[in-house]
Amino acid sequence: MTNKYNNPALPIDDLLQLLHSQGLRIDDTKKATHRLKTVSFHRLSAYFAPYQTHASAKQFTPQTSFDDVWKLYVFDRELRLLIVDALERVEVTFRTAISDSMSRKYHPHWYLEQQHFKNQHIYNQLMNQINEICQKQHEPTIRAYYKKYNDPKYPPSWIIIECLSFGACASLFRNLAKLADRKEICEVFGFHPTAITSWMDSLRYVRNLCAHHSRLWNRWFTISPKLSYLYGKDFNKENTFYAQLLVIDKLMQAISPGSNWKNKLKALFEKYPYIPFDSMGFNNEYLQDPFWV
Repeated sequence: MTNKYNNPALPIDDLLQLLHSQGLRIDDTKKATHRLKTVSFHRLSAYFAPYQTHASAKQFTPQTSFDDVWKLYVFDRELRLLIVDALERVEVTFRTAISDSMSRKYHPHWYLEQQHFKNQHIYNQLMNQINEICQKQHEPTIRAYYKKYNDPKYPPSWIIIECLSFGACASLFRNLAKLADRKEICEVFGFHPTAITSWMDSLRYVRNLCAHHSRLWNRWFTISPKLSYLYGKDFNKENTFYAQLLVIDKLMQAISPGSNWKNKLKALFEKYPYIPFDSMGFNNEYLQDPFWV
């Protein structure tokens, strides 16, 4: 049996009336209308759950206002901006560590030698991406190389690594044949390659969520970092945003020890003290959580 979707797209006035009928208090209709013109009802609806008696019933708890929902949305947006700031530093460090370590240990075009990689198929995928990047020459550094050189066929690794996606860099790292090479790359972070492999995969997922402006604060993360070896077998928060923050904090301490990023994060939490932080994996008394120590 086919169930056909045939719900119409409702005008904003009708959407506000719908929310009102579900118990949401709308104190300023003009302001709420403007906000739904700039942030879709569908996107905002992801922030309804903590204010509803039961999500399936779609009834809001008494005295919940449109502003309450909006503040949660704004908190999540500001949170994403802070996360992007930290991820940029982690990603740039990761790229630099790969190209610098391998180029100095071998030579600038080490990535052209398949012997440095474990899996031929994954290596072929990498080279296909590199070939496409070099053919299109969208990046000025690629064009500059070919204006001056025609041998080797491809630029040195420090140019190529900067042009690859974060996902491709993580895949390249995972596919390196020698554990010694991966260990040397990881020295800047101070963690074993097994941890860094897992952590970069999870952070790539977080990065993609941020790029698509997706919700972070109460998400169940399907790609999670391995943390039990640091926090014991009883650690049960690996699928929460809390786990992602632990990883980011560990890496930021290693690569930017003088950064005030964590203080900015704490200030954001203090700015919105009524946010349900337990949905992120924090203790109910979030400022008492060991994360801040």
